[in-house]
Amino acid sequence: MTSINLFERPFIIKLIGILLLGFSFSLNAQERFYDPLFAVGVKYNVKYGVNSNPDKKQPPLLMDVYFPLGDTMKNRPLIILEHGGGFIMGNKNNYPMETLCSRFAQFGYVCASINYSLGFDKKGSVDDITGKTVLNSVQDMKAAIRYFRANTDQDNHFQIDPNQIWVGGSSSGAITALHTAFWKEKDFSVFSWKLEENGGIEGNGGNLGYSSKVQGVISLSGAIGDTSFINESIPVVSVHGEYDPIVPYNTDKINFNYPIIGKVPPVQVMGSSVLHQALDNRGIPNALLSMENQGHCPFDKMLDWKRYPVYMDMTINHIRNFMYNQLWNDGTEKTDMTTRHTSTITYERDSTGWYFYPVDKNVKKIKLYLFDENGNRIRKDKVKKKRKSFYWKGKKLPEKLELRAVYNLYRTDWFFGMD
Repeated sequence: MTSINLFERPFIIKLIGILLLGFSFSLNAQERFYDPLFAVGVKYNVKYGVNSNPDKKQPPLLMDVYFPLGDTMKNRPLIILEHGGGFIMGNKNNYPMETLCSRFAQFGYVCASINYSLGFDKKGSVDDITGKTVLNSVQDMKAAIRYFRANTDQDNHFQIDPNQIWVGGSSSGAITALHTAFWKEKDFSVFSWKLEENGGIEGNGGNLGYSSKVQGVISLSGAIGDTSFINESIPVVSVHGEYDPIVPYNTDKINFNYPIIGKVPPVQVMGSSVLHQALDNRGIPNALLSMENQGHCPFDKMLDWKRYPVYMDMTINHIRNFMYNQLWNDGTEKTDMTTRHTSTITYERDSTGWYFYPVDKNVKKIKLYLFDENGNRIRKDKVKKKRKSFYWKGKKLPEKLELRAVYNLYRTDWFFGMD
C-alpha cells in the first residue's frame, strides 16, 4: 500500500517555509502541549540498544524519533511508545504509534516509536514463557529510557526533560509499558527461572547506570499481570474497548490466536477496568476511557478500518487532556472530548495551483469547497494524493474566498481576504 511520507527532507524544508509565512496556528493564540502548533520532523532508525537475551539472534534495537520543528524549548517531555502484535509481530511503523508520535510532536512533545524483541520460548509453563517474554520487552523499553537520559548528559540532541519520560503502547506494547513502570525484582519470585540469569530487570541493552524510572504510562488496550505490582504513584492514562476479545477489559486470559501468524500463551491478566480501580484505591492519578461496544484497539486501522479515525481522535483527546492536566495544568481542567480533529492540513499555493499536506498519512482524498465572501458555494472538487501531497490546479479565483478541505470525517477551513 502506498503511503504519504510527510517527513522527507523536501517536505520539511517546504513546510518550514509555510510556517514562516503564516501557519494556521499561532503560538500566541494556542496552548503548547494542547494545540497542534508545530510541523513535525523525524529521525529514523536511531540505534538505542541491543537485545539483552543472547539466545535471540535479532538485529540492533532501533527507533524513530519524532520532534516539533522550529521549537525553541530546551527541555521537552518525552513519550516512548511500543507497538502491539502479541509479542510475535509488528514494528515501529505501526499505524497507531506513528500517528500518536506525529500528533503529539505537533503539540510540542518529543516522541519515539521503538522496535523491540519478539518471540516466545517453546518450553515451560504458560506463566514462565510469558513472564520471560514480557521481561525481554521491558528490558528493551528500559534501554530506550536510559538511552535518552544518557543523551541528555551529552549534547541533549533531542532537547528532552529527563525528569518527564512517559512510556506507553498498544496491546502488547501497553502491557510492556505497565510492567516497565511497576515491576520490581520481588515480583519475579513466581517464576521457575532466575531473574539474574536473564539479564536482571534492567537487562544489558546499553547505558547501564542511568535510571529507567518513568513519570507516567499510556496504556491502550493493555493489561497488567497483577495489580499487586502497583507500589508507587505513577500516573496512568488508558483507553480500552469494553468488549475486547483479545486483551480483557476485566480479569481474564489473553486470547491472541491467529492461524499462520501464531498463538500467544493464554496467561491470565488484569485489564484496564481492574487496573484503574486499583489505582483509584491507592489514590494514584489515572483516567480510563472505556469505549462502549468496542473490541480490541478500535483506533487501529488494521482492526477497525471503517471507523478508526474517530476512535483515534477520541484516544488522542483523552491522552492529551490527561497529560496536560498532569504536567501543565494552570488551574483549568481540560476535559473536552468533542474538540475538532487533532490533525491538520497545511497548504502551499503557487501560480499553477495548490498543494495540500495532511499530517495524517492515511488521508487518501480531499473534498474541496470554495465559497465567496457572502458564503455562496462557487466550486466543489475532489483530489487524490500525488505522492506525498495532494495537488489541485485551481482556476482564477476571487480575492475574497473561503476554502474548505474535507477529509475522512473532518475538515479544515482557510479564509483569504476576509476578516
